[in-house]
Amino acid sequence: MAAANKIVKDHIKLLHEYNELKDVGQGLMGLIADQRGLRIIEVQDEFGIDTND
Repeated sequence: MAAANKIVKDHIKLLHEYNELKDVGQGLMGLIADQRGLRIIEVQDEFGIDTND
């Protein structure tokens, strides 16, 4: 049972790290969009990023 708890704990840690990185990426997309006078979706399209990514 302890091994399962460790796996879950590690998975949650990785999800937190992923979400933090995703937030930073979205923030950068917002800065680029503001700088260029575009909508974020237009910048995402330029970089080949889908809204589900």
